[in-house]
Amino acid sequence: MTRSSQSQKSGDNSTNTQITTQNNYGLTYDEVRQAALDVFKANFYDLHALAKEVAEDRARAITEETLERIFENNQEAVSNFSDPDIAAALLEAQKSYARSGDEEAKNILVELLAQRTQSRAREPKNILLNEAIRKIELLGPDEIELIGILHVVIRMPFQDGNPKKICDSLTKTCDWVSAALPIHEIDEKISILEYTGVLNVRAGTRKPFHEGLYLSAPNTLTKGISTQIFDISNISNDMKNTLWFPYAEEGDQERFAVKPESIDQLPQSGWSDKQVQELRRLNKEAKMNISEVQELLVSRVPNYEKVANFRDNGKIKSVEFSPVGVLIAEAIPAPDPREGA
Repeated sequence: MTRSSQSQKSGDNSTNTQITTQNNYGLTYDEVRQAALDVFKANFYDLHALAKEVAEDRARAITEETLERIFENNQEAVSNFSDPDIAAALLEAQKSYARSGDEEAKNILVELLAQRTQSRAREPKNILLNEAIRKIELLGPDEIELIGILHVVIRMPFQDGNPKKICDSLTKTCDWVSAALPIHEIDEKISILEYTGVLNVRAGTRKPFHEGLYLSAPNTLTKGISTQIFDISNISNDMKNTLWFPYAEEGDQERFAVKPESIDQLPQSGWSDKQVQELRRLNKEAKMNISEVQELLVSRVPNYEKVANFRDNGKIKSVEFSPVGVLIAEAIPAPDPREGA
């Protein structure tokens, strides 16, 4: 493999260095690293000595971290740096981190670059990744933190499952979000994120979380049916396993919940129409209403009320991420609220 380096004067009297690769395969870490740093030095601002040294140190750091990440996960992708679009994305990231020096911004840029280098294709995701890399320069530490928090609370899942499972899943998410609250001047920060194109503030609003959960899990948010009210002692174990839907506490043998579709199978097991209708009535009465769902979450998820007030008020209840914003948000370390959903 051979490379040639050409220099030309641009209109603003700066020098642009172009690296031409004649073989797309076999690029080494050192070759890509040095080529990337040469391009940065030739295309960044002409700063005084001290600022220039800091900028080059930062460019070196993000370049090395990106290449180490790629070599670790997919060495073949390194050859994609010979693609001008990918090389330009790396230069954008170098410039961004060289100016800000923000570690969190660097981590996001490395993640976005690692994704961008996987393919040369001029496809929608790669175009969006290019734009996401450019956007990072417009985001300060406070805006990055807010993006991560909003991404978590907006994706809080309307999970189907028994009340215990729902509450256990929400507890992890609410604890993480609560630790970052309160956020000051949030409307102003949202306006900045809207200006940068990371998110939009739509005309409508999303439902309060407990209402959305109530609508999405109508069959499992139940207080259960007491075995003292409806005798199940004569039900076979096979049928009991079909009917039983674990209630809020593990091992609770005093109350049970019923899958509605399972009730339809009871006549095949010798149940009379009267018994089936009675079970349907009791099961319907056991369903939690919206207020009871809210009370369940407040009582069983320690930080739920605090997080719900944050999520369901002000501009936040109308926020949605742009496609570019989603890519940036997904590059920010945070718990996935969908885990276990």
